Amino acid sequence: MPDLYVDAVRVACHDHPVHVPAVALPEDDDRRWLAGFVARVAGVPLEDLGVLDPLASGQGDESALCLRVLDALGPAAAPQPLVLVRSGPVLDPKVSMLAGLVHATDWAGDDLGLTHLDEQGGTAVLDLLAWTLPDDGGATVLVMDAPPVRLLAERGRRSSVVGLRLTRGSGALRYLDGGRGDRTPAPGAALEFRGTGPCDAWIALSEALAAGVVRAGDRLLLSTGSETSPETGWVLLEAAEPLGGVAVHGPAEGAVVR
Repeated sequence: MPDLYVDAVRVACHDHPVHVPAVALPEDDDRRWLAGFVARVAGVPLEDLGVLDPLASGQGDESALCLRVLDALGPAAAPQPLVLVRSGPVLDPKVSMLAGLVHATDWAGDDLGLTHLDEQGGTAVLDLLAWTLPDDGGATVLVMDAPPVRLLAERGRRSSVVGLRLTRGSGALRYLDGGRGDRTPAPGAALEFRGTGPCDAWIALSEALAAGVVRAGDRLLLSTGSETSPETGWVLLEAAEPLGGVAVHGPAEGAVVR
């Protein structure tokens, strides 16, 4: 089977998303119910949690970030799957947002929604697609890090979406391997990019690419999650050629597309 490649990376961020205290919401608000569920599972008081209020930020909801990334990636050369990877818990467990994206973009190809991969969303998806995509296939992947419920102490942390255009046989970054914290990558990576969320390492990589730091032949290690957590995921890539396109400011204040 031909190797899997990442041929384009685009990023959209809301640098200052607005989270409102969960206890300030009406009892019948679905977001308050979700915050209550998170509070019970995590063992934290509801008073410590905030829920995302995209309209208050003036930047639209999470789907607006996805649409910016898809616009930055441009149309695929041929019909291919659109894969949306979201962290849980979410108000939308059936990933109906994906249907909205397919409709808004008139997407030509299949679509697949993945949830509850959490920090590993940005790494495990490549391992999945490496053995499921056909020999002549490609895919467009959207990795989201915009949890609707956060600790109020963490509110203001950016929401982000990373878009990856995957190809078979040739491309910019060749996928070598991937795994979890219980299986470590082979040593020898020239550059390492790490972050606690599913998008952070990809954002760091996109900035390195824009700065011209990555050279052909470099091995690149992307790690997500806490260094001490068994849920840490990683991806090992090899730069075959420079990625096209770098930082381009997005259409909304506080948002950027790279």
